[in-house]
Amino acid sequence: MSLTSSFLVCGALALGTAWVCTEGPFETLTTPQPVDSGRPALLEGWESVACAACHAEITREWASTTHALAWTDPRYQEALSDMKRPEACHGCHIPQPLHTASPDGVPPQKPAARSTDLHHGVSCATCHEGPGGVILGPRGGATDAHATKQDPSFLAEGADRLCISCHATSVGPVLGIAKDFVDTKQRAKGLSCVGCHMQPLERPVAAEAGKPAYPARTTRSHALQSPRDPSFLARALAIHPSQEPDGRLRVALVNQTGHRVPGLVGRELTVTVRALGAKDEVLASEVVVIDRSSAVPAEGSAVVELAAQAGAKRLEVVVEYLGPELEEGVVVKREVMALP
Repeated sequence: MSLTSSFLVCGALALGTAWVCTEGPFETLTTPQPVDSGRPALLEGWESVACAACHAEITREWASTTHALAWTDPRYQEALSDMKRPEACHGCHIPQPLHTASPDGVPPQKPAARSTDLHHGVSCATCHEGPGGVILGPRGGATDAHATKQDPSFLAEGADRLCISCHATSVGPVLGIAKDFVDTKQRAKGLSCVGCHMQPLERPVAAEAGKPAYPARTTRSHALQSPRDPSFLARALAIHPSQEPDGRLRVALVNQTGHRVPGLVGRELTVTVRALGAKDEVLASEVVVIDRSSAVPAEGSAVVELAAQAGAKRLEVVVEYLGPELEEGVVVKREVMALP
């Protein structure tokens, strides 16, 4: 059967739905369950990190993330050996505490590298250590363990600037996806990096042996959501099928994040669209790959079109993810939808 199809990337497509990471698709974040990629599940020796003495649960969450493994990840170290200027990567993979980089405490756009504790990658101190060793957070308050202070980086008005410090940088295979977030003014729409990537929780933020329990507070999980988790990645693209007046079948993949998808060189999504008949027989199919060269832009959509198919009743859409950390693809989304 001859098949006419096309794959389009659109800057805007009116589908009557939100473009970005709204509260709808991302409000029910759960504990991340990344696929097994052969890398360590936890940073070795995380229990010895000073913060773990009082913040064991949060430190363990951090230890499971790419942040904690930003320096020790074997794939990163292998890639670093092929870089002409490996030091260009150090500022984000072993950054100095971001709040101490300037006199006014505002995190820099280009972090500098630290020379000690390289094993910890992007550490607790990277985000929370302020001038003079004071620990910064969303509240502040008295504690015997260390000085604490409330800082705008952990409040609504500044909740993205720590992330933007590193994630606006494009170097090697890394794409500066935070520039997409800034350029499309996601913050002005009430959206944030934290809102999409850190699960909200109610719990005590610390526990000290021999002392009364701390009260439960609204906080965030430090086990960051990422494309390594298929259930999280499945939320990135909403699927909207339609049939044109001339009979063409159309599937729009609407970007629901605040940045392009995918966001790293080497990551790709394979989208298979099938037209199904009354008995679910396959009448036609089309496969497209979304990668760096065909990324779905922030506030944009990708569109797959199939020629008119007599007897088509439903569309099946399968989205498969393949990243540099995987040997084979993982199905992250499969939907069968009646044609409108």
